[in-house]
Amino acid sequence: MAFQNRREAARSFQRMRCRGSSKLSFVKMARENKYSGLAEKSFQLATSIKLAVSFEHVDWDDDGYFFLHGLNSDYYVKLFECITDLQKSTEDEIVQQTHSSLKAKSIFNTKNGLHNKFPDSTIEAVVAKLIVERPDKKDLPAVTADAKKVVSRAFEVRLGTNWGRIHGFVWDKVFHVVWFDPAHNMYPGKGNKPQEQASYAKVRSFSPEAVEEVRAINNRLVDEKNALVEEKQKLQAEFDELYAIFASTPGT
Repeated sequence: MAFQNRREAARSFQRMRCRGSSKLSFVKMARENKYSGLAEKSFQLATSIKLAVSFEHVDWDDDGYFFLHGLNSDYYVKLFECITDLQKSTEDEIVQQTHSSLKAKSIFNTKNGLHNKFPDSTIEAVVAKLIVERPDKKDLPAVTADAKKVVSRAFEVRLGTNWGRIHGFVWDKVFHVVWFDPAHNMYPGKGNKPQEQASYAKVRSFSPEAVEEVRAINNRLVDEKNALVEEKQKLQAEFDELYAIFASTPGT
């Protein structure tokens, strides 16, 4: 290609550079859009995963303020409805506290709660799990710190108005239940005192000692009944013998 002067050659070269640069920019933009689309799709997929519900870390050895027994049937209906709603929710709906019916709330953030953390046994259980999942990490203090971070993602969800709460923590797309709180003891409200199971329960329940006592009474009554049956059989035998003698006596 021949150019009449240097200025025309320079202008032509500049146009070629612009066209090449535009092409490279287009390719780069297309590539970025491709990866951006994949990232967006992955994000939407991750955030749409529904929660599982675990009872692995339920604290059955609490101080008597968190319980599940001795309640009427309506409570258990509400409980299972709440668990079903949890299984239909996403982690974001709980963590960001946007679920319309569960009314999730972060806990341990105020000084008026019954407790300011989950029991040490919960943290120890998470530590044990982390050690199994990450055998390369031998630093126990570091693993314990990670476990405390896991358990600190603590939330309560409600069963319904005046039906109490469930307290737990969210970890790896799972809501781990720790406490059942039908009496709303975690945050009883101003002027209210926490209620233990014995005073709050609607249906009478029995301790292991009470069950053993009832079993002992039942066994004693069974023994008395067997003794009476045996005595009756003896009396019946004596009656039959006397009747036979009477029946065989002449003139009777």
